[in-house]
Amino acid sequence: MLGYAGSKVYLAIQAGSRGKSLRYQYLEFGVGPGAQAAICSAPAKLEVYPLECSMEEGELPGCKATKGASGLSIVDGDCDSIHLYWDHVSNRMQWWRR
Repeated sequence: MLGYAGSKVYLAIQAGSRGKSLRYQYLEFGVGPGAQAAICSAPAKLEVYPLECSMEEGELPGCKATKGASGLSIVDGDCDSIHLYWDHVSNRMQWWRR
């Protein structure tokens, strides 16, 4: 779920697996150009994309590109998207952008 409060964007992620309790992770991003952990303008939307773990700089830490795995992007249309993936080492969502 993506929500807004003031000049912040919040992403709430629900994680869990069969037979285990659900847990939540919250990520906070700013709104405004010039910051790496921010979108340039609101509103933004969440998009699903086929997960790729390789970048020009190397492999994403803890990323496992298994068949059918997806990542998320926070897209505002004004600047580079914020890409999210599941980190299997830290057991949390992580993000990156170009």
